[in-house]
Amino acid sequence: MKIKIKLRGLCCNGCLSVVKAALKDAGAVVEDLSFDEAVVEFDGDANKLVDVIKEVGYEAELVE
Repeated sequence: MKIKIKLRGLCCNGCLSVVKAALKDAGAVVEDLSFDEAVVEFDGDANKLVDVIKEVGYEAELVE
């Protein structure tokens, strides 16, 4: 399913790379990624992705 996640705290391409790698490692397919939002395809619990982003040091919340 397609999931949108609001992001905060990203300020450079390095930040984007860290978040993208974390999402991919969690099993998500990243469709779009910007400093303030990620759009991914993921068939698991979307809250897991929020937790993964927080674990690498950024703020995240699901967009409904």
